[in-house]
Amino acid sequence: MNKSAVYLIIIFIGIISSCKTKAPAMIEECTYLDFDLKEGTMSGVKPNLPQGEIKEWFPCFTKFIPDGADAECGGALLYDNHYFSFYTYFDDYIEVRTGFKGKISDSLFLKTREEIRLAYGTPLKDSLNNITNNPDIDFYKADYGCIRIHYKDNKPVIIAVHYSDIENIWWCGQTQP
Repeated sequence: MNKSAVYLIIIFIGIISSCKTKAPAMIEECTYLDFDLKEGTMSGVKPNLPQGEIKEWFPCFTKFIPDGADAECGGALLYDNHYFSFYTYFDDYIEVRTGFKGKISDSLFLKTREEIRLAYGTPLKDSLNNITNNPDIDFYKADYGCIRIHYKDNKPVIIAVHYSDIENIWWCGQTQP
């Protein structure tokens, strides 16, 4: 084999080995989404991560609101095409809306309020009854904080996992007492 053939093979191997593949754990196009209520994650990603890390895991966001912004709840990554959002400033939480095409623990969007209460128990009450007095919202305790479920016609329309307990919870659009 002559020297030029060896050099070409070395160059070819160098080019191939320098090609980067994407990490298999990254969610490139938001095609597989798993909203895990037990762990409080979206495909293993927690809402208390810095916004930059969430953007790396889910690059398909439709709107980015930097933490500390005056509008749009102070900080969020919105995935309107996929019907979920990460809120990252006042309270770290993930919110999923009807239309979400991914997997949700216990398939909650397919259950009635009564079926959810049978599975999750009696909804929580906050000490001042400021946020739990809304008849269309239930809260349930979780190891990481709590689960918030909004209902319309006895069916869930919004499900959120908060990394705060019921006494310290806040969400975008919440009416202040």
